[in-house]
Amino acid sequence: MPSRDRGRRSQRRQRRRWFSRKYYASVMNIKEFYEDNIGKSFTGILSDFTRRCNYQK
Repeated sequence: MPSRDRGRRSQRRQRRRWFSRKYYASVMNIKEFYEDNIGKSFTGILSDFTRRCNYQK
């Protein structure tokens, strides 16, 4: 069975970006939004925990 890429070995493939810049920017915006909200939730949980510990003393 003959090879389909015969004669093309000398031509190197051109490197391409995996993502467009707009897509990557939107993903980074969503990531930042999630980080901010999770951080706020964590500080709220930590604040509630410290209040409960102080009331028990």
